Amino acid sequence: MLTFGSWATGAAALLLAACSSVHVQSDGAERLATTDARTYVWVNDRVPVQVEGQAVVDAEVVERFRSAIDERLRARGYELVGHGDAALEATLHLGVTSDSRQNDPYFAFHAWEQGERGHLVIALADWHSGEVIWSARGRRNLRVTEVATGHSEIYREGTDESRDWKTETMVSAVLDELPAR
Repeated sequence: MLTFGSWATGAAALLLAACSSVHVQSDGAERLATTDARTYVWVNDRVPVQVEGQAVVDAEVVERFRSAIDERLRARGYELVGHGDAALEATLHLGVTSDSRQNDPYFAFHAWEQGERGHLVIALADWHSGEVIWSARGRRNLRVTEVATGHSEIYREGTDESRDWKTETMVSAVLDELPAR
């Protein structure tokens, strides 16, 4: 028998899952699958990849992502090597955009919400040609920065939420699109 309590718990779980999900787009799995490349090196300045929003330059956040990517790539059969031994150049870009939701019955609990969305781009390029062989983009909501409540009069107030990148979740979702070795 379905009770209100079990229904409400299930609905809350679905809302949380929807808000924390990572939306991923990838390109090049077929091209990468036809190569035997399994070694890579980090070279963010040689591979031109565009990321949405303001670039994240926080060294701690970037290093946390890079470490998680290295670990996940290793688990998928790739090996981090020095510059002279790499078949692939790896690039990591992080960006943040702002967006708002108004009267959204599925996600917003307020009349209006302003939030931040995080973007992760990972690209693998051929070491010799520089051509991007595989790339993927992931994005997820990071936090709500401002809310508005009310009906006839709207009251806006900031929030004290911190950015929650969910590094492992984003990296896993994006690299699940990468062919294993």
